[in-house]
Amino acid sequence: EACAIAEREGIPAATLYRLLTASTGDSRVLRNRFPLPGADESHPSGHGFAPLFALDLIEKDLTLGVDLAGERAAPVAEAALSAYRRAQAAGHGSLDYSAVYLTASSE
Repeated sequence: EACAIAEREGIPAATLYRLLTASTGDSRVLRNRFPLPGADESHPSGHGFAPLFALDLIEKDLTLGVDLAGERAAPVAEAALSAYRRAQAAGHGSLDYSAVYLTASSE
C-alpha cells in the first residue's frame, strides 16, 4: 500500500526504500523483495520479477497453512492468499511472489 501511494504521489522508489529500511517498517522481505524497480537492482522488481520464489509456490504454501488452520480464524493468511490468487489469475504465477504488487497496486 505504501508503494502504491508513493508511486501515485511521485515519490521516487529509492527514496521510499531508504525511508522504509530506516524505520520500523524494515524487514528482511523488504530488503530482498521491494516491489518497485529503481530502489535496488538486486530485487526481482528490477529484473521483470524473475522469481527467487515463485508466486505459485507461495500460494501453495499459504493454501496449506489456511487448510491446516481449518475452522480456526486465519484472517491475515486468508487475505494474503486472496491477493496471491488474484495475481495468479492475472497471469503472474510464474513470477516472483513480490509481483503480487502488480495487481494489488491497481485495486
